[in-house]
Amino acid sequence: EPEDHRSNFEKLKSSRWDHSTFDEIEPISILPEKAHYKVSFSRRTESGEAYLTGEIIYIASKREGRWAVCARSILRYQVKAKQ
Repeated sequence: EPEDHRSNFEKLKSSRWDHSTFDEIEPISILPEKAHYKVSFSRRTESGEAYLTGEIIYIASKREGRWAVCARSILRYQVKAKQ
């Protein structure tokens, strides 16, 4: 059964999370119909403190003239201890 993303979002909202940022975007492979990017990201508190950082690969493809993310894979993440 497919995962319910709404319940995951509710869990995220009940944590310290306020917003996320893409801290660095590195193109890995760019082709006319497909692109791979390595993205460093952070989950942040309302005050802007990063409490989780990680890296993820996004793969986007162009179909019928429209670009869309078709796959992603988390490479690593690290949760920082509460202070």
